[in-house]
Amino acid sequence: MCIRDRGFCTYTCLYLAQILIEVIVPLHKTVRFLGSGIENPRLWICYWLFYSLILTVWSSFSFLRHFLVYLFRAILCLWMYHEDYQGALFLYDGLLHRQIKSITPMIEPYYARIMGVFDAIGGKTKEVAAKTK
Repeated sequence: MCIRDRGFCTYTCLYLAQILIEVIVPLHKTVRFLGSGIENPRLWICYWLFYSLILTVWSSFSFLRHFLVYLFRAILCLWMYHEDYQGALFLYDGLLHRQIKSITPMIEPYYARIMGVFDAIGGKTKEVAAKTK
């Protein structure tokens, strides 16, 4: 499955690396600490305290992540069409216009062919419609 779906494989590898870094290595070091009694316990007590705090906040406020994404999207849309900012024109003039001008000569022949096919299909459709009436 990983061979065919690289996105799934990448996500799984990153998730396993996250578990390894966040849980398995600290858990191993904590167990080693508990067995030896030599190391200073402050590091691992603080680590597990803050790790549990991060997990609690992250899971409790997961809606906040989604809210911030939608808020950003709404602000971006407002910026694009607001008459004082006209962000859509800014983006078009600053980013797209130059790109469109540079690729238009390459696209134009293909566009003409495609439109010719559609015109031919449209003409035949009109003929068939006229014959059926």
